[in-house]
Amino acid sequence: SSLLPKDVAIVDSAQATAISLYELLQNQNLHNDNLEVPPRINYLVTDSINRFQKVGEIFLGEQLSLSDIELIDAMG
Repeated sequence: SSLLPKDVAIVDSAQATAISLYELLQNQNLHNDNLEVPPRINYLVTDSINRFQKVGEIFLGEQLSLSDIELIDAMG
C-alpha cells in the first residue's frame, strides 16, 4: 500500500534538472565530451568569499582557489 494516490508521481528535482541541463547543452552544441581537458569551475557567491572557500573545501573535499570564487550582487 502507498501513502499517495496512484496518479501522483514523485519527481527527483535534482535528477530532472540534470537531465534538462544535459539535453540543453547537447541541443546547443555546448556539451564538452573531451575528458582530457579538466573543466574549470567558477563559484559565484553572495556572501563571504573566505567563508565559502572554507566550507566549500570541507564539503567538496578539495582545495578551492580564491581566484575561482567571485562575489556577486544577487539583487542587481
